[in-house]
Amino acid sequence: FNLFQIHSFSHPSYSSPHQSRDRCYRAERSMSEPQRSLPASRMRSFFGKESFDPLLTVGQMITTQCLFYLSLALMLEVLVGSEKITTKSFFDASRVTTSTTEGRRFVAAFVGASLLMAPALCAVVGRAKKCLDFAVTAHVAHFVSCCFVAGVPRQLAWWVTCGVSVSLSAIAGEYLCAAREMRDIPTNNRS
Repeated sequence: FNLFQIHSFSHPSYSSPHQSRDRCYRAERSMSEPQRSLPASRMRSFFGKESFDPLLTVGQMITTQCLFYLSLALMLEVLVGSEKITTKSFFDASRVTTSTTEGRRFVAAFVGASLLMAPALCAVVGRAKKCLDFAVTAHVAHFVSCCFVAGVPRQLAWWVTCGVSVSLSAIAGEYLCAAREMRDIPTNNRS
């Protein structure tokens, strides 16, 4: 070996005639073969790689649940007043009724909280197709909490209110997410 050969082999831009021929063969072969589609796990969607990330999902569920209770607390404060609200009143299904004025205020608080959840779902979840999942998850977790604190809810008004609340938060959240997804992407064309 002389010095030129040692330098040539170590330089990244140098390729031997055999390497060039192999690269050309691979390029011809890849052009003649039919394109294989990527598996679903490796495909990219509009927002990037679609893959299951359990930590992200659990974090979104916890954030959504906290924002649900925060919006419910805000609505109960506005409609019922802080002197009548305890921690148990969040989970006591007997307080959600249409027969008393306070019960109707609790119903209105749940409906208002579901409308406040829509921007939260849009911010936390960010995808229209996932809003229903996270809205239902928040209300199922609320149902489980109600079962532990005050027993299984037996009032029809509670079930109807939760159904309306899930529907409103999911539909409004999907609308906000879809509106955000449909916005124009700004470009920096200077013409």
